[in-house]
Amino acid sequence: MELKDITVLIPSIGRSTIIDSINSVPKECQIHILLDISRSNSQYLWEDFNQLIEPVRRDNIHLATTYVASPGLSKQKLIDSVNTKYFIILDDDDYFHKDFLEYCVKLINNSDESIGWITTHWVTDTEAPNYGILGRLYATVNNDYLHEFYWEWVDGLREHDYTRTHIYPSTETLINADLFHKFQQFNEIDESQFKFRILDDAIPVLNFMLHTTGINHEGFGIFYHQTADSVSRTKLNKNLEADVETVIGVMTRLYLKTRDKIWLKSINNALRTCDFNFNFNE
Repeated sequence: MELKDITVLIPSIGRSTIIDSINSVPKECQIHILLDISRSNSQYLWEDFNQLIEPVRRDNIHLATTYVASPGLSKQKLIDSVNTKYFIILDDDDYFHKDFLEYCVKLINNSDESIGWITTHWVTDTEAPNYGILGRLYATVNNDYLHEFYWEWVDGLREHDYTRTHIYPSTETLINADLFHKFQQFNEIDESQFKFRILDDAIPVLNFMLHTTGINHEGFGIFYHQTADSVSRTKLNKNLEADVETVIGVMTRLYLKTRDKIWLKSINNALRTCDFNFNFNE
């Protein structure tokens, strides 16, 4: 396993913060950027964006556009483009700790098990000086550990003493591409549920984590800019409430099928997250 075996996927809505995202990726890694031009009123977004990233452009950056107004569908398109061993999604207002991906490579190479994923934690760019140490704390995660330390929504979403010791199925997780693609190709309930759509980013990631061995990195591997808009919010989607019902329905069917209480926690997380986003967009 080497850095060249990682593809960093960046769904973008054209923000200038993507420069920090690109600069934080080791030069050996592939970068796939998907620009959602539906999220901007500018007909010149494509030209402006090309001009924006020109100073940091390199041979292994692949740039494409889409018009889907959906963070989930954008992420799925990016995942389908991967041809390396591992991938990780990085929003265009986030950036890696300078040693995080190198650290992941070492963890994978030093492990006696096949590692399906490595999750990490994040803080704002303004907090980065206080949390800028990558940290060497990690734990190999099996199904029992995941159930015990699965993240639940608490007041104060970014309370770091809590979040850094718990596992959140964020899409900003380093994922074994071959294993993940197999999980997306077949399942007994409904194949489409393990594809990324609009809001259900956490469903395919959590399902994958439940069935594979991973590593919970308890340090802070990702920083994020505090911006007014987000590539992960769907405030432009008029069918947001209907999609929430669909996602909750999928999680409910998963619980009824498996009787795994982790899906009950996921439903609570989804409801609280949606409530947060609705209030944010009012």
